[in-house]
Amino acid sequence: MNYLAHAYLSGQDPEVLIGNMMGDAIKGYGFLDKYPKKISTGILLHRFIDDFMDNHELTRQGKKRIWQNYRHYSGVVLDIYYDHLLAKNWSIIVGSDLDEFAKSIYSLLRENRAILPEETQYLSDHMIRHNWLGNYPHLEGIERTFQGLSRRTKFSNNMATAAKDLVLHFEEFEKEFLVFFDEIQSACVQKLKIFESNG
Repeated sequence: MNYLAHAYLSGQDPEVLIGNMMGDAIKGYGFLDKYPKKISTGILLHRFIDDFMDNHELTRQGKKRIWQNYRHYSGVVLDIYYDHLLAKNWSIIVGSDLDEFAKSIYSLLRENRAILPEETQYLSDHMIRHNWLGNYPHLEGIERTFQGLSRRTKFSNNMATAAKDLVLHFEEFEKEFLVFFDEIQSACVQKLKIFESNG
């Protein structure tokens, strides 16, 4: 899952959401003594989401479908596909306005910029400037995302054209996503309850 899904799966607590959004930039477990409890919870939730996705039968199936074209980047490509599919189905899954949700995330990132790791500051600045979250429903938006990822990646890859495989296998990916996302929503709700009870 990429930024849109991570943000949504954080629930209603802004500190948990901030922690989740900075999860990729945090290594090890030293953060448990560095950040407030709820931000640490968000970081742990980020890791739980990534692990859940990496080990789910449906996402393994999706990655296998595109492995020949993207090899070790298949997981990265699938992350973007799933954010696109979440955005496309936003009104059904979430029942609110995606643009308003995106604006609320951008405001939260701006307000908390000082506590974000440098890597997250850089990414959030680009996210806000180019409206990544608001552009996920549009194929042109994820094409730009893949092109940017392809340029920033050190090794040779085919990610610049990854949107074509989404179009080619759209029905299969969407069917898998809808089942998977229902499961991960429930899993995150339960995980957050466990984190809270361990307070």
